[in-house]
Amino acid sequence: MKNKLYKDFSKVYKSYSDGLILRRASPADSEALSIFQGTMHADEPDPFDPRIAAWVQDLMNGTHPTFQPADFTIIEEPSNHKILSSLCMIDQIWSYDGIPFKVGRPELVATLPEFRNRGFVRDQMDVVHQWSEERGHLLQFITGIPYYYRLFGYEMTLELESGRNAYEFQIPKLKAQDQERFSFRPAAEADIPFIMNMYAQGSSRSLVNCVRDENIWKYELTGKQMDNIERFWYFIIENDQHQPVGLFAHMNELWGPALPIKLLEVIPGHPWMDVCQSVMRFAWKQGKLLAERYQKAFEVLGFWLGSKHPAYAALPDRLPKERDPYTFFIRIPDLCLFLQTIKPVLETRLANSVASGYTGELALSFYHDGLRFIFDKGKISNILSTTEKNPKAQASFPFKSFYHLIFGTKSLEELISWYADCSVETYSDARPLLEAIFSKRSSSVIPLC
Repeated sequence: MKNKLYKDFSKVYKSYSDGLILRRASPADSEALSIFQGTMHADEPDPFDPRIAAWVQDLMNGTHPTFQPADFTIIEEPSNHKILSSLCMIDQIWSYDGIPFKVGRPELVATLPEFRNRGFVRDQMDVVHQWSEERGHLLQFITGIPYYYRLFGYEMTLELESGRNAYEFQIPKLKAQDQERFSFRPAAEADIPFIMNMYAQGSSRSLVNCVRDENIWKYELTGKQMDNIERFWYFIIENDQHQPVGLFAHMNELWGPALPIKLLEVIPGHPWMDVCQSVMRFAWKQGKLLAERYQKAFEVLGFWLGSKHPAYAALPDRLPKERDPYTFFIRIPDLCLFLQTIKPVLETRLANSVASGYTGELALSFYHDGLRFIFDKGKISNILSTTEKNPKAQASFPFKSFYHLIFGTKSLEELISWYADCSVETYSDARPLLEAIFSKRSSSVIPLC
């Protein structure tokens, strides 16, 4: 999935009246960009975050499987090449219940304070959205502060970093006469086949996933600097015969006082209860190491594995504290095309529901436009976008609230209770049809970065 090498590094997308320009980055911008981003994303009172800088350097060095230096935009003063604003887009492939599709991730959005409120971010978002269209992305996503990215057509939709938290008194103690049954070693390139199997096992439980091939896993294990804020520590879990029985990964930093575990899988035939207790003991030690390294307080072990995960059932009394999810911002430029892409999933759901074999139409209103589903003997023969306001629609959804149904974060009943202007026509087929093809389901997405 490697992007082509761009030759138009110096391409200028916009010139401003005061002489500033919006252009594409080049490898020569690596140092300046890493300093700019490390400064702009530093948490007060620190003036600079070397972990952010390391992330930018890794993106800019040309070894990332899906990213090239030209995937950064820069607004600068040409006379001295001072960077005033910048962002980037990281290509990747996601899957929706097994159906892959191309995705773009805008990231590292930053503008010098004295140059804000001039529309610089909007100009750059327009550029990367155009890149997305050219590359065939069906969706863009970003993480960030509440509300802001709604201004660019995004909706806070897909769950992000939900899970459970544990405190020190909940970490199981090993009895004096007992020995640890499982050991942990850093994952190596030779472990990639095992890692891919474990990742596929976890992905099968999640509605939406990020697809990772062998090249991506190699980069994850060997291509990132130690200080890269987006680097994970991957460990192979082994039994007393030095056979791999599982995989887990934690973040490279403490998130506040917490060490987040982002990936945990155990092969079939080994009780999660036993393995997870060893994971808790080992991960607590890892948290202390990171706390010492970064001079931070460590108080919480986070199992941030999505709203549903086997570890929660394996350790119900040790992981009782739920962590409410934040969300990814999602933008779907062509909703009809996206739904056409995932149509096989929708048809399978329909076949396994009370609406199996259904023939008819379902008209949806989004108040400014809408959709029409056409069903023929249990198949979705067409999905059409409509420009009218659909006064005769069988169901209405305000804003982009319909995204919550698509991505399983809310049930139809929950949406109706959340939004007074979300409604379903009484005595119609709309409710059973919508509940058949869109069901609530958890996701735990670890995106490429």
